[in-house]
Amino acid sequence: MDKLFVPYKLSLRLKENKYNSACFAYYDKDGVIWYFEKDDFHSTFSKNFIGEMSRNRSSIDPYENFICTAPIYQEVIDWFRDKHGIQLFSDYSYNDGFHYGYKWVKYNGENGEWWRDNNGESADGFDTEREALINAIEEAFKLID
Repeated sequence: MDKLFVPYKLSLRLKENKYNSACFAYYDKDGVIWYFEKDDFHSTFSKNFIGEMSRNRSSIDPYENFICTAPIYQEVIDWFRDKHGIQLFSDYSYNDGFHYGYKWVKYNGENGEWWRDNNGESADGFDTEREALINAIEEAFKLID
């Protein structure tokens, strides 16, 4: 489930840039993600440990420790489009395998793309779409700063 959420450091950057959409998951000050679970009888926050799985956090009240939201990637893509007029599009190249990058378009027509340079060893791009998306989000901040 961790792969659905934007990493902690990017979530902090989103907060700095006034991302304030409600999410069903939050990060605490240690970068631990808490997500909302609902069943037929009650609702609770569950903790999903990133890294320090052996730490006992049962005595922690998550509401007092939330630092920032933990949005899913699609929520961040929507935020760039709706709040900043920047659309992000996944793209890939194929030479000796799939390599991913991202294109962007602003509502004013300005556009570009981001690819990792592989120094000519293979097709330029990231090995996974998730790597390319994280890079695209980091680069998109430069378009609004």
